[in-house]
Amino acid sequence: MLVGQETFHVHQNVLVSSSKFFQNAMKPVWRTEPLKPVDLSDVDPETFKVYSQWLYTKQMTGKLSHLSLAKSYVLGERIMDETFQRTVVLAMINRFNRAFHPGLSSIRTIYASTPPGLAARRLMVDFCAFRSVPSSRRIKMLDANNDGEFMVDLIAALAKYRTTPTVPPPWKDESLASYFNDAEQDDNAENRVSSNDTMTITDQ
Repeated sequence: MLVGQETFHVHQNVLVSSSKFFQNAMKPVWRTEPLKPVDLSDVDPETFKVYSQWLYTKQMTGKLSHLSLAKSYVLGERIMDETFQRTVVLAMINRFNRAFHPGLSSIRTIYASTPPGLAARRLMVDFCAFRSVPSSRRIKMLDANNDGEFMVDLIAALAKYRTTPTVPPPWKDESLASYFNDAEQDDNAENRVSSNDTMTITDQ
């Protein structure tokens, strides 16, 4: 099997054990040249090494980074191996529970190579909705051009999981002036409107 520029040797019965892609690729009708390796030259060899090791052991090494796990999940999507993807997701969750957080590169890897609604996308979104703070690099570095889909999903998740705030809404306290365009020029702007005032708005 040609992966990137490297050749991998995997027993056929192992290779087809859970991947629909390899099950199809190894059918005689498609194997017109039996000695020709399956072409995965666009796949990262290090990522495929993770997969080939899992094929024989059914275990994921605990030393993989979040980015390596994200790439592994994408490979599982490419070769249609749902069992492998399930194992990767469990490894991701295990790292989440040990406070190892996925970075923006992992999120982008998942979103760039998977269709909308896929489970791994939901995992990235749910993690960020529960664990990220405004100062998180993964939040501060978001870019609408590159991360638009993720941002839409994250906003929806934040609205879904939002709890009742324990502090008053900011427009009802002394920071009211911050909503006026001339707040910096007029320090007394906040005194013009009190949160206790009753304002009547009529159509002209």
